[in-house]
Amino acid sequence: MRFLTFICCLMATSVGHAAWYQKTDGVIVDPILDTAGAILSYTGPNLQPGAMLDGEDLSSADLVDADLEGSAMSNINLSGTKMWRSDFRQANLTNGDLSGAFLFRSDLRGADMSGAVLPSADFQEVNLEGATLNSSNFQDVKLWYSNMRDTHIRNSDFSGAKLGNADLLGSDLTDTNLASAKVYRTVFHYANISGTDLTNLEFYADAEWANAFYYTDNEPIWGANMDPTFRASAGIVALSPGSSPLYPVPEPGTNLLILIACFGFAGLMQRLSRCSSKSLRKCL
Repeated sequence: MRFLTFICCLMATSVGHAAWYQKTDGVIVDPILDTAGAILSYTGPNLQPGAMLDGEDLSSADLVDADLEGSAMSNINLSGTKMWRSDFRQANLTNGDLSGAFLFRSDLRGADMSGAVLPSADFQEVNLEGATLNSSNFQDVKLWYSNMRDTHIRNSDFSGAKLGNADLLGSDLTDTNLASAKVYRTVFHYANISGTDLTNLEFYADAEWANAFYYTDNEPIWGANMDPTFRASAGIVALSPGSSPLYPVPEPGTNLLILIACFGFAGLMQRLSRCSSKSLRKCL
């Protein structure tokens, strides 16, 4: 009887120390399970926005819809985790291990993933706008339809990555390896491709290259058929060292256009208020 009581207490203690995670809708999932449906053997800090998770091991965790905005997660092990639709905005994931992780439609805007390793991870339709991915390993990662605008991807390995329909407008790809990547309808407008390895790109002719640029002292490693004729027709620009990078002039936002319209309407009404009915045509 005492032995049975001891076992029950031990089980209760172990369950009591199991951690929970917060979902993006505020719901708490307690305890955290692994991808097989068993309780995850993790007793570290609870997972919530701003959590301190540096160096923790959450491999194979089921963290669908997790809210980890602004969390400190350097050197974390997230390999094999299931994190669809999760929020990692402004999170620090430097040197993290996300190999084989599933982050379908997750939000990583402004996250720092420098030095992270993610081979064969699933990042389809993720939002990486403004993220830092320098010196990272995205080899063979699925990035179809991802938003990668204004990302910093210097000296990284994206060889074999699936980038179909991804948007890399304004991104910095300096010295990054894109060899054998699939770039069907990938947008490279205004991207810096200086020193980028573009050999054996698949579907490169279907990508959008207008105003992608490189500096002549760090020319890309061109694919076999990406000759000067192709580059000219695609709109790729060569810049002399020290030149300012190319970037599109932002279009006026909706609020600005409404404000301009309001000022114009107010001016018209002011003019009309000064006119008599007889001279209305002259005022208009």
